[in-house]
Amino acid sequence: MQKLDKNNRYYISTLSIALNITCIVLLAVASVFFYIMPARVLSNEIIDKYARDIFPIVAFPFNTISNIFMQSLTELFAVVGGIFLFVFIIVFVIKAIVYLIKGGFRGFFKYTLKRVRIVLTLVLVGVIIFQLMIGINYNRTPVSVALNLDGQGYSCEDYINALNWAYSEMIMARMELGTDYNGVAHMDTNFEQAVRDANGIILGMDDYFDLGISPNFVRAKPVMLSYVWSYTGISGFYDALLGEANLNVDYMDILNFPVTLCHEILHAKGYSREYDANTAAVIACIESPRADFRYAGYFYVFMNLYGAASGYAEHEGIELPDYFNRPEFDMVRNDIKASNMYDETLEWNWLTDFINSFSEDVNDTYLKSNNQAGGTETYKVPSNIYVDFYYTYVPEA
Repeated sequence: MQKLDKNNRYYISTLSIALNITCIVLLAVASVFFYIMPARVLSNEIIDKYARDIFPIVAFPFNTISNIFMQSLTELFAVVGGIFLFVFIIVFVIKAIVYLIKGGFRGFFKYTLKRVRIVLTLVLVGVIIFQLMIGINYNRTPVSVALNLDGQGYSCEDYINALNWAYSEMIMARMELGTDYNGVAHMDTNFEQAVRDANGIILGMDDYFDLGISPNFVRAKPVMLSYVWSYTGISGFYDALLGEANLNVDYMDILNFPVTLCHEILHAKGYSREYDANTAAVIACIESPRADFRYAGYFYVFMNLYGAASGYAEHEGIELPDYFNRPEFDMVRNDIKASNMYDETLEWNWLTDFINSFSEDVNDTYLKSNNQAGGTETYKVPSNIYVDFYYTYVPEA
């Protein structure tokens, strides 16, 4: 009887291992399937329908839970999760060695398979949440198409007219802002009020342009380790697994912060592509009643258009207006210097260079894996889109 019992346990162990291997293979295949196939299977009509009507419902519980907490849950889980992962690896290695000694290769193999199965189960759940919260929306109709902006057929004079518009609006918005004793402008309100206003500004833009943006309120979070984060070169991050927008607040640069804030909130409201989030964020800022948001939006458009317009003017033999030596531009110059001074306070060395390069490569790979062929280059909105926006939607044009 003892021999039979031993053989019976041996048989069950073999069956258990076979089932674990089968389960692991199925989990791995399902994870790859759900990550790759939605973009290839779902039609544009279905994706747009999902983004407009279903995504807000799916995102609501994630946004609601995230909104309860004032601090970044992403940062908390990253720090605590990093410690937990380190401990988990140590415990796993120790137990694996114990199983190898006591149970031989079969015991070690069975123990490892169970842990791999658990990890792959979490991966599959994560992939499904990722697709529902951001992945599917990578393939929705672009903002430029929704706004009928193709940027085609504009001359050098058209570029200069749009550039003059952006410059004058930027200067007018800057003149409405107060300054510190160094003549540098800062955000008009604290972070929390800026977040609330950004949500309202984005919804107001959606009411006018009908972009199908989620109406859910998104409480963007300040990152406590923002100074460390600055070395990654990333100013904002949307965590799709939590539905949470995170911002680097070590220096709330008035030239960039409002656009970044709207950009990350727009990710959480259904626009996944960097190109779309940037386009809509800039439009939201320039349409804002807040002078600091308008200033940042028009500064972005001005700097974007200036490079293209100067190259176009040089090719056509046309002299471009000298914006930078005008007296009123000194206000903007002070803000640019302050922004550059913050960058100079960062103490760069081989480790920080590695962190910056590594984060850039990871972000580039991630974007390319989600049908953004240009990688990090997709953050840049083609300047002709803003020229087209000027002639399509600005009355005085």
